Amino acid sequence: MDSPLSLAASNLNNWLPIALAVAALFATANAAFSGIISISRLLFGMASVGELPKVMTKTNAQRVPWVTTLVVMVAVAAFLILGDIKIVAGMSSLGALLVFVAVNIALIVLRFKAPDKERPFKVPLSIGKITILPILAILISFSLVIQFDWEVYVAFVGAIIVGIILDYFLDKKSKNEMDPEKEKELLKQLQLFPETVQMAAENFSPALIANYTYDLVKEFNSFYQNVSILGADTKEEKRLRVHLADAVAKVIKTAFSLLGIEVPERM
Repeated sequence: MDSPLSLAASNLNNWLPIALAVAALFATANAAFSGIISISRLLFGMASVGELPKVMTKTNAQRVPWVTTLVVMVAVAAFLILGDIKIVAGMSSLGALLVFVAVNIALIVLRFKAPDKERPFKVPLSIGKITILPILAILISFSLVIQFDWEVYVAFVGAIIVGIILDYFLDKKSKNEMDPEKEKELLKQLQLFPETVQMAAENFSPALIANYTYDLVKEFNSFYQNVSILGADTKEEKRLRVHLADAVAKVIKTAFSLLGIEVPERM
């Protein structure tokens, strides 16, 4: 309990630092569980489109990707061996800061490359096309980036190199390679929609529509990753794939409407 907040609280009450420590443990556990869930779903999605081994697409009866969840839990547990995870925490903070820098750079670039693009929100404090706040954000972020220990930079660069190597070996399949089976599988999935809606109505089970929509999105994701839509060899193939993608969008919108979920026009 030597954290600044606990130390300050100990001057007010003897039991307050204990309460803060318990609350901190619950908050940390909640963040850890959320991370495990989100990362396991991310790995599951990558495996579904062939970026990772197929074994990582396995789910249980409740459609929980148990293999990827187990992989993430083992990876997280491995950090316990380190004891002090200062380097890992530093890598996470460094990555977040660099992403923040990239976002602000993109904002500045878009001001010049796409000045007429419709924007729901415009950053204030601008001098012509020069935006003041993003520039300040970049400078402040870089001032924080240079504050880490050298071990953090070495580990971060090493992680990037490993990621590039893995991406090179796991993503050799070209999207230009025609895979007619992907189109057939997607068409079959679309044809199941009327039957699914009828079954859901007869059994008073909207979960059937939700599960169908999940499977359709997963199938389209696989299709999109393996088949080039705009880069088709012929105009007829391109037109077919565009119509197929449009049909998927309409079915998803209809399914969400039946579930009472409003679909945004753009994301």
